[in-house]
Amino acid sequence: MTNKLALSAPVRALLALALVFLVGCVFSADGSFYKWSTHSGMFRQAAVHGILACGMTLVIITAGIDLAVGSILALAAVLFSLLTIHLGWSPFGAIAAVLGTGMALGAISGGLVAGFGLQPFIVTLAMMVFARGLAKFVSGGQKISQAVMNADGSGYDYVELPPIFDQIDSRLLGDAVWVVTVVFLLCAFVSWLMLSRLRLGRHVYAVGANAEAARLSGVPVRWTLVIVYA
Repeated sequence: MTNKLALSAPVRALLALALVFLVGCVFSADGSFYKWSTHSGMFRQAAVHGILACGMTLVIITAGIDLAVGSILALAAVLFSLLTIHLGWSPFGAIAAVLGTGMALGAISGGLVAGFGLQPFIVTLAMMVFARGLAKFVSGGQKISQAVMNADGSGYDYVELPPIFDQIDSRLLGDAVWVVTVVFLLCAFVSWLMLSRLRLGRHVYAVGANAEAARLSGVPVRWTLVIVYA
């Protein structure tokens, strides 16, 4: 009887969403809840955490955890600012370098977990400290600004902010949707596609259910963990 009355995960999620929607309708803050600008701003604020959650979801499905995502995000922000503002890199080159750095650090965590059998909590805790320290080392412990030191070190010149910063913080579809929200939705779609349609997704679920059984069934457990953390 208990199993028959139990609700599936999607149904529970929809019920929770319906409850939140009902609370918003009752306490609408003088109608602000009914304005699209309110929800658009909310999606913009939640987009960064949503992007991180897409990668974290894959790790959690494998019965792991990654404490380093926030620190790696900080390192990525510092690197991107330095490359585009101070070194004059193109946006595409800077984005590729930042993504490569993040993937490399994640792959190191996955390699330590998969290759040496270390606990993900301990490995990613160490990576969190390392990435945050590396971000502070690269930035010299200072805020990255538009003030760039002269070649002779005698002073600072103020440079224009690269257009990519305004483009990332712009809106689409008649100022209805923020660009970062679209990026989050794209990441969520790719995560869903990988988990539900690709062989890698089946491997991720198999590793999370029972890593030893997955290994005996021919699943490349080590490579799956490395890819997921990356």
